[in-house]
Amino acid sequence: ITCPISLNIMIKPIITSCNHSLCENQLITCDGKCPLCREDILYYLPNDSILDILKNKINTCYILFFIYEYVQSNL
Repeated sequence: ITCPISLNIMIKPIITSCNHSLCENQLITCDGKCPLCREDILYYLPNDSILDILKNKINTCYILFFIYEYVQSNL
């Protein structure tokens, strides 16, 4: 899942009062306005749904890696 501003994997994903998701560090340079729609950001919260997706993807990668290692060691 990528940040729509930096196009990198989201670090500390947040959701803004205007319902946009982005990295928390993108707020540093945004002068209190959403960098996507330019509405005033009244508040922002951690975006737990994106965090859960990222955690699941990481867990899946670990599982696939261990399966691969197991198969390779038993050939």
